[in-house]
Amino acid sequence: TYTIQVGNDGPATAQDVVLRDYLSDVLDDPEYSTNGGSSWSDYTSGTSINLGNLSAGSSVTVLIRATVGCTNCCEKDISNTATVSTDSYDPDPSDNSTIITTTVIDGTPPEIVVEAQDLSVECDGEGNLIELALWLAAHGGAQAVDDCSGVAWTNDYSPDNFVPGCCETGYV
Repeated sequence: TYTIQVGNDGPATAQDVVLRDYLSDVLDDPEYSTNGGSSWSDYTSGTSINLGNLSAGSSVTVLIRATVGCTNCCEKDISNTATVSTDSYDPDPSDNSTIITTTVIDGTPPEIVVEAQDLSVECDGEGNLIELALWLAAHGGAQAVDDCSGVAWTNDYSPDNFVPGCCETGYV
């Protein structure tokens, strides 16, 4: 959501104020609101949002929202340019345009597509430490995917976390 503050520094009322926002083509379903988000209207990039007359010293806030619609948009800079114009004389047109760049970063965690499987071993000293190490290295058989990067696996196994059970049994 972009918040655009359009103000009139004077000295007179600005007649027929128009805002145009040039949105990135990766933004889908843009909408705008001139009433703080109470209601929204569809918006097409670069079209006029008529703000009417703006008296000296007053301002209006326009909200423009959209959804980032690029696939595998793992990290992308999105540029947005907003301009305002009026039919009235403007003694300082240098502040009638602004550009903002927003960096979109993937916030979707990897998806586990195969859950890890339990491993039961006999604690008999017959090579089960190797079996355990191989199971840990294979992430317990779990598999995960991520649209933007590889999946980094870790585990917090420690023999110090062994919880004894009945007789000679226990678990980690």
